[in-house]
Amino acid sequence: MSMIALVCALYVGIPNPLDAVREGHARSREAIYSLYAKAVFLANYHGNPPRPPTRYSAEWWQDGESFRAKEVMLDGREGDKSALESRFERVWRNGRAKVLSQHSKGGKAAQAQGTIGRTDDLSTAISPWSWGLFELKDGVPFMEALRDSEKYVASVALEDVAGRSLIRVQFKAEGPMVRTAWFDAGVNYLVRKIRNENSDTGLKREQEITEFREALPGIFFPIRAAGRSANRAGQLTLESIAEVKVLRVNETIDSSVFELAFPKGTAVADEIKGIRYVAEDDEQPGTAVPASPLPPKASGRVQYATGQTPPESFSWRRAGAWTSIALVAACGVGWGVTRWRRRDQPTGV
Repeated sequence: MSMIALVCALYVGIPNPLDAVREGHARSREAIYSLYAKAVFLANYHGNPPRPPTRYSAEWWQDGESFRAKEVMLDGREGDKSALESRFERVWRNGRAKVLSQHSKGGKAAQAQGTIGRTDDLSTAISPWSWGLFELKDGVPFMEALRDSEKYVASVALEDVAGRSLIRVQFKAEGPMVRTAWFDAGVNYLVRKIRNENSDTGLKREQEITEFREALPGIFFPIRAAGRSANRAGQLTLESIAEVKVLRVNETIDSSVFELAFPKGTAVADEIKGIRYVAEDDEQPGTAVPASPLPPKASGRVQYATGQTPPESFSWRRAGAWTSIALVAACGVGWGVTRWRRRDQPTGV
């Protein structure tokens, strides 16, 4: 849709461009009921002291409210013995979440760790929806924010960006953070670019979708993105690129995909039952290390027994700068899934 068409829309029954964005973006998101994707990410850091790049690959399955992710993150250079490799498997199904993780360094792997919790208790580092700029911030989809415009939206304007006619929506500041998104009618009102600015730190982060794919007629999804961060002085601190290598939309996914079993020897923290244990073959608590209650206000991390040494500390938040490759805000975006409608004949891309 051209800028002229958007302006004309104001005179044919659409009060303002926000209505077009609200309705079009909701249709785009709700048109997808299942998704399979494989993606790769790369982040290069600038600054002093220098830091090696971070590489990340992910495989995602989504069907209605069920979600699974397999993720591998390499924090450091390939072949470097000091590089930390982290592997995660995450499953959300029927209001329950399971996460399996293992970290290795210099060829030595730490004990596998498992967590069981409710879907609103656990979060994923990167999802197709956060990466694809479908979310305003931590678990708040743009669809929700646009519907509740009185709470979230500060201003709306038409703007020409690099030859494209976009609709710029500035969202109300939350403390020092101001978020601005540019919606593109040419891809059915998905977000083309987002900018996050922090007035306290002076940090500015921009993420732009550089290529969309029409996975099904009228259904678009981002497949390439580029991002950059700069400090108050305008100095570049981070550059990132991301690409979806494989994308399939609205295909049938076998329900067994959304099952995850903890292998024998996994140190498990069950946040629902409030216990910890080491899993046997059947995932039941082993007899060598009796199940014991988690202490009150458990953090969600495995509580290690006296004398048991935890693996080297690792946090997704430590990688918060690079994970903004895929996130609208900081890492740890919650997976707020909505049930999607089934409409077009499934096909692969």
